[in-house]
Amino acid sequence: MQDLNSVLLEGNITKDAEMKTLPSGNIVGTANIAVGRFYETKDGTIHKSVSFFIVESWNENAVPLMDLGKGSRIKVIGEMKQDRWENDEGEARSMVKVKAERIELITVKAIAA
Repeated sequence: MQDLNSVLLEGNITKDAEMKTLPSGNIVGTANIAVGRFYETKDGTIHKSVSFFIVESWNENAVPLMDLGKGSRIKVIGEMKQDRWENDEGEARSMVKVKAERIELITVKAIAA
Protein backbone atom coordinates (compact mmCIF):
# COMPACT_ATOMS: atom_id res chain seq x y z
CA MET A 1 0.00 0.00 0.00
CA GLN A 2 1.33 3.43 -0.93
CA ASP A 3 1.33 6.22 1.67
CA LEU A 4 -0.54 9.46 0.99
CA ASN A 5 1.22 12.83 1.04
CA SER A 6 -1.07 15.55 -0.28
CA VAL A 7 -1.48 19.19 0.77
CA LEU A 8 -3.90 21.94 -0.28
CA LEU A 9 -3.23 25.41 1.13
CA GLU A 10 -4.65 28.84 0.39
CA GLY A 11 -3.01 31.89 1.90
CA ASN A 12 -1.10 35.14 1.47
CA ILE A 13 2.57 35.49 0.62
CA THR A 14 4.34 37.09 3.59
CA LYS A 15 7.36 38.48 1.69
CA ASP A 16 8.35 38.73 -1.97
CA ALA A 17 8.87 35.33 -3.56
CA GLU A 18 12.47 34.41 -4.44
CA MET A 19 13.74 32.70 -7.60
CA LYS A 20 17.14 31.07 -8.08
CA THR A 21 18.76 29.34 -11.01
CA LEU A 22 20.96 26.51 -9.79
CA PRO A 23 24.26 25.49 -11.44
CA SER A 24 22.36 22.50 -12.87
CA GLY A 25 20.13 24.94 -14.76
CA ASN A 26 17.09 24.07 -12.65
CA ILE A 27 14.97 26.95 -11.35
CA VAL A 28 13.66 26.93 -7.79
CA GLY A 29 11.08 29.37 -6.47
CA THR A 30 10.42 29.88 -2.77
CA ALA A 31 7.58 31.71 -1.08
CA ASN A 32 6.46 31.96 2.53
CA ILE A 33 2.71 31.92 3.01
CA ALA A 34 0.41 32.60 5.93
CA VAL A 35 -2.71 30.45 6.17
CA GLY A 36 -5.39 31.54 8.60
CA ARG A 37 -8.36 29.75 10.07
CA PHE A 38 -11.16 30.81 12.37
CA TYR A 39 -12.49 28.70 15.20
CA GLU A 40 -15.00 29.12 18.00
CA THR A 41 -14.35 28.26 21.64
CA LYS A 42 -16.98 26.84 24.01
CA ASP A 43 -17.85 30.32 25.27
CA GLY A 44 -18.74 31.43 21.71
CA THR A 45 -15.65 33.59 21.18
CA ILE A 46 -14.29 33.58 17.62
CA HIS A 47 -10.49 33.31 17.32
CA LYS A 48 -8.10 33.40 14.39
CA SER A 49 -5.11 31.11 14.17
CA VAL A 50 -2.36 31.60 11.56
CA SER A 51 0.16 29.01 10.40
CA PHE A 52 3.20 29.80 8.25
CA PHE A 53 4.54 27.52 5.51
CA ILE A 54 7.49 27.54 3.13
CA VAL A 55 6.42 26.70 -0.42
CA GLU A 56 9.04 25.47 -2.88
CA SER A 57 8.41 25.03 -6.59
CA TRP A 58 10.69 23.83 -9.37
CA ASN A 59 11.27 24.73 -13.02
CA GLU A 60 8.00 25.43 -14.89
CA ASN A 61 6.06 25.23 -11.61
CA ALA A 62 8.18 28.09 -10.27
CA VAL A 63 7.14 30.50 -13.05
CA PRO A 64 3.89 31.65 -11.37
CA LEU A 65 5.93 32.93 -8.41
CA MET A 66 8.17 35.20 -10.51
CA ASP A 67 6.13 38.39 -10.22
CA LEU A 68 4.42 37.84 -6.90
CA GLY A 69 4.98 40.15 -3.99
CA LYS A 70 4.00 40.31 -0.36
CA GLY A 71 0.23 40.08 0.05
CA SER A 72 -0.47 38.05 -3.09
CA ARG A 73 -3.00 35.32 -2.40
CA ILE A 74 -2.28 31.86 -3.81
CA LYS A 75 -3.61 28.32 -3.69
CA VAL A 76 -0.97 25.60 -3.51
CA ILE A 77 -1.45 21.91 -4.27
CA GLY A 78 1.50 19.71 -3.46
CA GLU A 79 3.16 17.47 -0.92
CA MET A 80 5.10 17.87 2.31
CA LYS A 81 8.87 17.44 2.00
CA GLN A 82 11.41 17.23 4.82
CA ASP A 83 14.95 18.44 4.13
CA ARG A 84 17.65 17.10 6.46
CA TRP A 85 21.25 18.30 6.90
CA GLU A 86 24.00 18.86 9.44
CA ASN A 87 25.05 22.36 10.44
CA ASP A 88 28.69 23.48 10.78
CA GLU A 89 28.81 22.06 14.31
CA GLY A 90 27.66 18.63 13.07
CA GLU A 91 24.20 18.93 14.62
CA ALA A 92 21.27 17.37 12.76
CA ARG A 93 18.78 19.89 11.39
CA SER A 94 15.57 19.56 9.42
CA MET A 95 12.90 21.72 7.84
CA VAL A 96 9.50 20.79 6.46
CA LYS A 97 8.40 22.51 3.24
CA VAL A 98 5.51 22.20 0.84
CA LYS A 99 6.74 21.06 -2.57
CA ALA A 100 4.23 22.67 -4.95
CA GLU A 101 2.93 20.65 -7.84
CA ARG A 102 0.50 23.40 -8.83
CA ILE A 103 0.12 27.06 -7.87
CA GLU A 104 -3.01 29.06 -8.62
CA LEU A 105 -3.00 32.85 -8.39
CA ILE A 106 -6.04 34.24 -6.61
CA THR A 107 -5.08 37.89 -6.03
CA VAL A 108 -1.80 39.30 -7.31
CA LYS A 109 0.21 42.08 -5.69
CA ALA A 110 3.16 42.70 -7.96
CA ILE A 111 6.67 43.30 -6.66
CA ALA A 112 7.42 47.03 -6.43
CA ALA A 113 9.96 48.18 -9.02
